[in-house]
Amino acid sequence: MKKPVNVIILEDHPIVAQAIKDRLASYPVTVVGSLRNVEGLVSLPVEPAAVDLWIIDLELGSANSWTLIEQLSSLPSPPGIIVYTMHSSPWVKQRLSALDVRCMVNKSDAIEELDRAIIAYLNGEPYMGLSFRSDPQVEGLTKRENDVLGLLAKGLSTLDIAEALGVSESTVQTYRKSLMVKFGVHKIADLIAKSRGLV
Repeated sequence: MKKPVNVIILEDHPIVAQAIKDRLASYPVTVVGSLRNVEGLVSLPVEPAAVDLWIIDLELGSANSWTLIEQLSSLPSPPGIIVYTMHSSPWVKQRLSALDVRCMVNKSDAIEELDRAIIAYLNGEPYMGLSFRSDPQVEGLTKRENDVLGLLAKGLSTLDIAEALGVSESTVQTYRKSLMVKFGVHKIADLIAKSRGLV
């Protein structure tokens, strides 16, 4: 007989968390915890190492889950992770892939995409939901673009970014324009919103 699969749901919206639980009821798994934030890990009924599968939203209110995903991925025997999020940009996918997260689903896709990810996990296979499979021609960001994006996300002005990076303001403007083209946006606020979870 196979070892039981223990699952933790990390989702701050109770309705979404309940929908995930309802989907999991059809599979040979046991939900051992449903948490609204990372701080809730201290009250888990099991040790985090005993959890086989984590279903994690990337953004939990004012916090995010990247640190937890990094910690789980660095364990000697990393658990399975299904990221269930609203953020499916190519850069989010790239960062999750670098952490060896093999199952990713966007909440805006049909709920059946989550079912497919659960089945893929149970079969030891990766799964990219529909939103994560789209836009394959978009290039990744250069190191300097990542630097500029990170500073923009912190609210720095063009002048402040230029001083921080030791480049001219026109160079920063060039990187800003490049980022907007790559992200398909026309405003800095939209750029930051679309890149959320990356910086």
